[in-house]
Amino acid sequence: MIKLSSRREAILNAFRGVKTHPTAIEIFDILRQQMPGTTLATIYRNIHALEQAQLLHEVHVGDGSVHYDAIIEPHCHISCKKCGRVEDISAVPPDEMINKVEQECEYTDIECNIIFTGICKYCNSQEIKS
Repeated sequence: MIKLSSRREAILNAFRGVKTHPTAIEIFDILRQQMPGTTLATIYRNIHALEQAQLLHEVHVGDGSVHYDAIIEPHCHISCKKCGRVEDISAVPPDEMINKVEQECEYTDIECNIIFTGICKYCNSQEIKS
């Protein structure tokens, strides 16, 4: 078990407090004013510790950045092709797909990472204004 220092708790709460899946740099920007003296290296180090404790996990959406998610139960994501925003989708039950793959392929310890892409409502509304 990991010791949740006040810094780690603030980082974890920052991830839990947003609907999107921020990068380490975005969390650094959020916390920089709340926790003066915090460096980006400190953010990365604590994110790594939170990942090791299975309180966060990485989400790769193909944009070259590593996003993080504080919801560790299986679920799907959608990513905006324009701004890179990443959000959760609850409409697709990945557990059912994992069970089917386990039965059909006889694999174990399967993980599922489904990412839909599209253009988010914020980018769509900017196009309408242009």
